[in-house]
Amino acid sequence: MTNNSDKHQVQLSNNELQTLLESNMREKRIQVIHYLVQTTSSQSVDILSKLALSDPDPLVREFAIIGLSNFQFEEYIEFFAKIYRSYIEEKRAVKVRAIWALGKRDSLLAFNVLMKGLRDENIEIQYWSIQGLLKQTTPFPFKEIEELLFSNKSHLIRQTITWALGIVKDKNTVKILIDALIKDKNAHVRMNAAWALRNIKDPVSISGLCYALNNEVNELTKRQIVITIGIILDRSKAQIAQNADELVNIRKEAISALSQRIQRDNCYYVRRTCAEALGRIGDKQAVSILIQTYASDVNKFVRREIANALGIFGDERALPVLRKSLRSHYKQVVKAAKTAIERIESNSGKN
Repeated sequence: MTNNSDKHQVQLSNNELQTLLESNMREKRIQVIHYLVQTTSSQSVDILSKLALSDPDPLVREFAIIGLSNFQFEEYIEFFAKIYRSYIEEKRAVKVRAIWALGKRDSLLAFNVLMKGLRDENIEIQYWSIQGLLKQTTPFPFKEIEELLFSNKSHLIRQTITWALGIVKDKNTVKILIDALIKDKNAHVRMNAAWALRNIKDPVSISGLCYALNNEVNELTKRQIVITIGIILDRSKAQIAQNADELVNIRKEAISALSQRIQRDNCYYVRRTCAEALGRIGDKQAVSILIQTYASDVNKFVRREIANALGIFGDERALPVLRKSLRSHYKQVVKAAKTAIERIESNSGKN
């Protein structure tokens, strides 16, 4: 239900507006900004522009910039580019907000200012410059972004870059992301790199992913790497991307890496994710490892996921261990085993 006060905004006269604008109280001037944003007049743009440029309070200028970003006025790009170039570092919050506003519009001038923002020493400006570049139709600056990824000391910026590359989904960035996945010292950056590779879905990245999985120490990052391998090598998708011989070698490397991890990793959700990934890949050379692990792993979540994978494969070799697990105390394991047995027996009956 909408409140009546939301439907009918109180109209302010020019005198009332002027009184509020001349107030020494920040809250009064911000009140004007909220009021002007609800209108569509050229007067609103004029007042907000003056506040954005000359109000003595940086917070009021920020609010004015946010308000102006909702308007479609002709000088939009030039106006915010001017603010970014004009304000000194001690008023960086205003510069940050100007870059943010520029990133909401697509133009060559906005692109050029955002590119300058990449080289700014302020982390917030770099962050919003990267975000803004994603919205431009001008080709994404991969070279500059790569240089920033491997030179910037801020893990926030490196995280943002790896995330952005996952949004762009350009296969030419696979090597960059693999390098970040293997070499970056921050686990969140590495995790984002794995996520980006998942979005790109290029089987060429599997070798690098397997290498990273064997050397990764962070459990959440390992989990993301495993998920990425499984998604990339999902049976239907990978067959479209690669020829048969190349795909066999890629799958073999992936299954080897996942098999080692499902048997040796101390973290149950990494092992569980490995079982899911092996089921996604769908290559029967994984069946023996899954059966062996199912018989030895004591974690109910891992065993449930392995049972699901064995059901997908439909291989009769799994029936003995699945039937044995029907005596398990864990209902989830019993339910998964029953479903897997039914699928395997159904497949065998058809044959």
